[in-house]
Amino acid sequence: MLSFLPALVFLALPGQDSFSTPMQVVETQRLALTPKIDGKLDVEEWDELARGSYMQWEPDRLYAACLVAEGDTAVVSYDFKNNGWLVGKDNLEIRVGIVEGKPVVKVRVLDASNPNAPTWTDDERYRLTVQVASQPTEGGWFVETSVEDPGDDSLPADNGKTIGVRVDTVAANTEGEALTPRIMTPVELTYNRGSNVPGGMKWNVQVITRTTSPASNYRIRVTFNGTNDLGLKMIGMRTEGFGRDEALTFEKPFPRFDNKGRAFVDYETTVPATSTEGYRLLRVIVTDQTGQSAVLKTSWEVAPVVEFDLVQPARRSVNNIDVVAKFSCYVKSNTQDRVEGRFHVYVPEGWDVQSGQDTDFFIANARGSSRRVFEVRIPKDTAGTFPFRLEAKVGSKVIRRLVWVTIG
Repeated sequence: MLSFLPALVFLALPGQDSFSTPMQVVETQRLALTPKIDGKLDVEEWDELARGSYMQWEPDRLYAACLVAEGDTAVVSYDFKNNGWLVGKDNLEIRVGIVEGKPVVKVRVLDASNPNAPTWTDDERYRLTVQVASQPTEGGWFVETSVEDPGDDSLPADNGKTIGVRVDTVAANTEGEALTPRIMTPVELTYNRGSNVPGGMKWNVQVITRTTSPASNYRIRVTFNGTNDLGLKMIGMRTEGFGRDEALTFEKPFPRFDNKGRAFVDYETTVPATSTEGYRLLRVIVTDQTGQSAVLKTSWEVAPVVEFDLVQPARRSVNNIDVVAKFSCYVKSNTQDRVEGRFHVYVPEGWDVQSGQDTDFFIANARGSSRRVFEVRIPKDTAGTFPFRLEAKVGSKVIRRLVWVTIG
């Protein structure tokens, strides 16, 4: 459902041209959570970064969104190494303006290898992987963005990583000089986050894996360390986001700590065959005898029955002759059941799959994998970032994923 937010929210956005004011960030720990890039602000779809802006992640992808007043432009800035905006060439900017009701995107990298003469560069690697969407709201637009690692591990989206980020809105005609500094906010990418956790209590989660598939059951054990003197009375658990209406919700008395100061509560829910794929959050609320509550959140994923892990070839240089490169792709199961299927890969126009095309695979073990090897002829003088479309047909279902290969 599209959320129409009051115009007052737009006035609270940064709205500055200098990027010199620190963001008033709600929480520096950012959770793994998958939105739909469709321009709609759905309930519990986004994790608030600052008033009117949002930011989250999943492995190899970063997501950001914001409310943009009519006539303004959204600017998302990432400092991948968190070493300062005017340092190195790891600083990515995504600009989204609205022209005639449609989003217009500009992606550029700030190369500050020479700190005395930073320059903007058009980096095709990221430009190809960026997705945006927008929808009108009261007084402006809601803009959503996604950027994916282009296949060279330059985008550090993984648990425990720290990057610099800011999300702004600026006047549409403000381009931003390369020398202009930006005060970035360091944020930690994480699977777990707690707020208002009482002193003397620690918590964690125990999972075999954070990933499950549709038409299955999924279990998370939330563990606690503390004492009964904390006076913890109730615990409630539910799934946030797109799975909130289909997953288990409960509230019950908090268990007593044992003589080693341990307690745990299990959350086990069914995942329907029609469940939306992507990362979602388990929300845990622990309430004490005074009515004070701690809010704990942990990420878990509903993934396709199989997914792909493409191993890039060691040879990436530009050549004046055609090159045949060998690729390995692991088809990984996300289910306890055995999986049979057929693997296929689509390469860019002008390239050819020389071997390993249309091969059957069989995964006998729970959450096992099958290695597919294929060879691709890459035309001479090829340089840049290119898409591969990987497919696995399992029964009547076809699982597809677009991955990126960087040559040169």
